Amino acid sequence: MFLLLACGSGNTPPRFHTVNEIEIRNLFGLHFLETPLTVNVGERLDIEIEVDDPQKDRFRLLWPLAPPGWVWPEDSTSGHWTPPEGWWERSNDLSVVAIDKHGASDVLYLSIEVPDAEDEDTGFGELAYLFGAVEPETFEGYLGIYSFRSGLECQWIWPTTHLVRIPEDCPDCALAWEFTARDGMLYEGDCSEEPLALEWLPPRRIGHVEPNTVLLDVDGEWLPLGEGSIEDGLFNFGVLLP
Repeated sequence: MFLLLACGSGNTPPRFHTVNEIEIRNLFGLHFLETPLTVNVGERLDIEIEVDDPQKDRFRLLWPLAPPGWVWPEDSTSGHWTPPEGWWERSNDLSVVAIDKHGASDVLYLSIEVPDAEDEDTGFGELAYLFGAVEPETFEGYLGIYSFRSGLECQWIWPTTHLVRIPEDCPDCALAWEFTARDGMLYEGDCSEEPLALEWLPPRRIGHVEPNTVLLDVDGEWLPLGEGSIEDGLFNFGVLLP
């Protein structure tokens, strides 16, 4: 199995169910909205998320890549976005993290399409995820991507990894790594239009915050873009690549 995501403690993380009454899809442990939401420049898109915590713990929703004009009140499961005049991105890939008071989290990925934006990209087709199952001390294991480009599904893996531990660079992380990977190969699907389908994966920096939040270094800022846990001696994770 490609991806196993589980909480390493007795606490169960929050769980997403729907966005605007559209059911969430689960694939390889990744939770995402298959159909993009749609809004035009200058119009308001209302978003309502159905999410709950099995233990009835208090939780909050975090949007680490929220665009300008995003409004999401604290401790709310609803908000809205109005793309400002001159907005240039037709495809806007976002992630929302539901995290409870114990630090257990779940991540949902979704796309918002702005048809009259200035570029010519299309909705959900630009999402890409990095996933892996590696030994946490040596990072031996495999890494892969699961992506959609121009409507094509692509699964590409790197069975050989190289690791540098960087604990001082992510003080909130229980573990943090900078890694590269090589010997990339096609696993399934069509990766002809996937720019990350390379023999060598360029360096990436990720961190693990217990119990199951995964941070990705994006231009020097650690953002909660994924989830993962250490189970049976392996760190299993999935994270959105913005």
